[in-house]
Amino acid sequence: MSSHLWLPFTQMQNSDAPSRNFVRGEGNYLIDGNGHRLFDAVSSIWTTIHGHCHPYITERIVKQAATLDHSTLLGATNPVAEELASRLCALTDLEHAFFSGDGASAVEVALKIAIQYWQNVGQPRRTRFVRLASSYHGDTAAAMSVSDIEVFKSRFGDITFESVPYAQTAEVMHAPHVAAIIVEPLVQAAAGIRLVPRELYDMLREASDSDATAVQNRPHDDKPLLIVDEIATGFGRTGTMFATEQLGLNPDIMCVGKGLTGGTLALSATLTTSDIYEAFLGKR
Repeated sequence: MSSHLWLPFTQMQNSDAPSRNFVRGEGNYLIDGNGHRLFDAVSSIWTTIHGHCHPYITERIVKQAATLDHSTLLGATNPVAEELASRLCALTDLEHAFFSGDGASAVEVALKIAIQYWQNVGQPRRTRFVRLASSYHGDTAAAMSVSDIEVFKSRFGDITFESVPYAQTAEVMHAPHVAAIIVEPLVQAAAGIRLVPRELYDMLREASDSDATAVQNRPHDDKPLLIVDEIATGFGRTGTMFATEQLGLNPDIMCVGKGLTGGTLALSATLTTSDIYEAFLGKR
């Protein structure tokens, strides 16, 4: 292994990472430089949902790279991005998709959308976020701020903000300063594959149910937005396409990533309702 490579979440002094120098993938296995096969029990951190080097995925990547490798989405579009956005919206019952490069970025986008949404609809004091205990949403600044695992964030207080733990109290649903509640559905992966009691989501589901008939144009005048982080749980990880389905939630914003490309490319998406999207429309 090159000494120039700095590995994430790894103490590089005396690291034994060179003993795990993988050169090939095949189905559920990784093969190292000595030909040893290792069963990838963590699916390369919950991404490789179809197995390594899946022939169909590989073929499609090669075909797309030979047709159009990249084009900006700043004021431009392309058929593949349009199709993927449409298919994601059909899967999630949401209406608009904003693409990013990784899960933490999708969460950053979600938090920024929530803040600006309230500014756009005339409630700029809604700037606080509520999160679950033991939450983890990524390692960029805002994503760390709505996380609750100290080892990932304790050194970075100067660039993070305070978030509020979710206590299942009705007050949080009507707090005038809360922009959004962000939750991981069913499973908190970074917390140790911690299963969250389903009753913890009851109040959020009841709020979703009360808004379901008007989700396209409700004014959100007394309820924070609901952000569901499906980055680790999405695309069949919990038995349904998204864990949200098992909880009966109707999120305003959903973050997806990891399994979105089967672990082959860095890609994530932040999906929203039309209500949120339309609050951003204007002359400039």
